Amino acid sequence: MNSVNGKRKVAASPARNGRTSVVLAESDVPTRLGIRMALESAGFRVAAEVDSADAVVDEVAGADVCLISVDLPGGGIRAAAAIVAEHPDTAVIMLTGAAEDDELVDAVRVGAVGYIVTDVASTRLPEAINAVLRGEVAIPRLLVGVLADRLRERLGRRQLALRDRPGVELTTREWEVLDFMCDGLSTREIAGRLLISEITVRRHISAVMKKLHVASRREAVKLLASA
Repeated sequence: MNSVNGKRKVAASPARNGRTSVVLAESDVPTRLGIRMALESAGFRVAAEVDSADAVVDEVAGADVCLISVDLPGGGIRAAAAIVAEHPDTAVIMLTGAAEDDELVDAVRVGAVGYIVTDVASTRLPEAINAVLRGEVAIPRLLVGVLADRLRERLGRRQLALRDRPGVELTTREWEVLDFMCDGLSTREIAGRLLISEITVRRHISAVMKKLHVASRREAVKLLASA
């Protein structure tokens, strides 16, 4: 294989002979090698191996599936969001060393259709990819409840009931920002989690404060706690 600008090129053409083409984005070499062997043994074609967020965005065009490590240098979630937006026909599956609730929610929020722990049995990874290609979502069974709880919470909280004052209607994004504010995240940290600019975060915060008729973020958090 040739190495160009940190990218290990395996092939450049689209899927051939009906074989599913996969782009693998993983910076840990042993992990990447193990995944590649499992994929090729199952009949998949590894179209490219890359080790950074910028590289995978450049290499993913034409691939059927893209496997992206959450810990990819440059931001795995950020890369996933860019690929989903620019290449909607490519199924994005996130890889992680250890499953985490918030990480899973972030992955699904940006459009990933899978979230897989890298130490799964070699036979299970190809099975998960095939499931995704059939239109299913591949996530650890233990985390299915997490997504269900988050969805119920979000659907049930668009209307915020307040004591001694009329309730207010918040958009989904305003709820996300307010939730992160309650968790104590800074503007920069919220921007990073939502993959939006800090200016956009400030606009959402301003909108929330205006709807809640409060003068500061602290007052908004305190009001939510008492709602």
